[in-house]
Amino acid sequence: PTSPISITPVMSRLIRENAELSKVYVSIDDAEHACRVIAVGSKGSGKSTASLHIVNHILSSASDGVLLVDLDPGAPMLCAPGTLSVVWLKSEITRPSYGEIERLGRDGRELVLSVFVGDHVAGARSYEFEEATRMVLAKAREVQQEKGIHAVVNMHGWTSGNGKELMEAVVHDFDPTQMLVFHKGEGDKRRIVVEGVSESCQVTQVFSVTSDSAGKKRTNSEARHLALSHYFGLCYSTRSAIMNADSFFVEFRPVYEINLGDIPSISFLDHVVPGELVLAALNGSVIALTVSEPDLHAMLPSCPGLGLVRGVDLNTRTLYIATPVDPETLDRVDGIVQSSNIQLSANTLMSVAADALGIKEAEIAPYATRDSAGIGRGAVKKNRIVLRQGQPD
Repeated sequence: PTSPISITPVMSRLIRENAELSKVYVSIDDAEHACRVIAVGSKGSGKSTASLHIVNHILSSASDGVLLVDLDPGAPMLCAPGTLSVVWLKSEITRPSYGEIERLGRDGRELVLSVFVGDHVAGARSYEFEEATRMVLAKAREVQQEKGIHAVVNMHGWTSGNGKELMEAVVHDFDPTQMLVFHKGEGDKRRIVVEGVSESCQVTQVFSVTSDSAGKKRTNSEARHLALSHYFGLCYSTRSAIMNADSFFVEFRPVYEINLGDIPSISFLDHVVPGELVLAALNGSVIALTVSEPDLHAMLPSCPGLGLVRGVDLNTRTLYIATPVDPETLDRVDGIVQSSNIQLSANTLMSVAADALGIKEAEIAPYATRDSAGIGRGAVKKNRIVLRQGQPD
């Protein structure tokens, strides 16, 4: 019952006919110069969905493409979970985020810059998130000025305290020509007021842009799991489907050797790991592969992609990593970062192993524990060990 299934990609949320959004479309079409559009709003207000539709509207008439700047690491629209990114798009977005992630690097989708920050934006590591935001935004402005193309920024949903201050700093630095402020409805008590907006900026208040018929929205953890599954090519139910699919099943992806002696920087975002337990902590986990970028004069490295640690050699301190990142880029990798919230569920990994070996999942791990029975922390509240389905009593 835990085997992953193939999901037909469709746009998961619908946009209502909205007068405010229509005005933004007209202002972009009538602009004499490249526009800088920014969407801000709290989580679930519809800003990400509307941003995608704005991008598609621009692409319907712009042959030179558009820059999509995604500053929401919890639910990125085109890139790997846990990243902030700049993507140069030349073709329209036709799939939800978990389907679009497969197309990065091809089909008119060029990754300009990606920085891994994990899933947390607040708290003790907020300064890293702020630095990553400035890095990505500066690169976006540089590329936009060089190519003279429109740019659309989708902000994170952190709209209070330090998050609001960062949002206002982004608005000041990006100097948008159009800003859309999204609210969940006319009665939204957390009405967002952005200070320091240029007088030349067209500010549009948008209410309830998503269709009521769109159904229940996925949680961030569910969306991350779908995106990671597609990123590593896991969403196929049978071996025959795997062999006939465009994306390779993780079992058939190239597995690369990375010796830890060649990686000067290894970090864990959410916990401290003693040196003698580093290999054990990395084994079976999703990791961010990072590259130092001295040309960017930045504190943080870029992240060309993620890897799945398929195994470790304790004697040689070697990792065996499955990843879609190309070998040339892998040669430049000089850092590894792990975040506990950007991981595949243990059930998914066991399903992969069972399918590859042609055996029942219960034969691999007869018991399910609370930290392997679902997506994310708290998905299972049971404190006792339970017998997995298919295992004899």
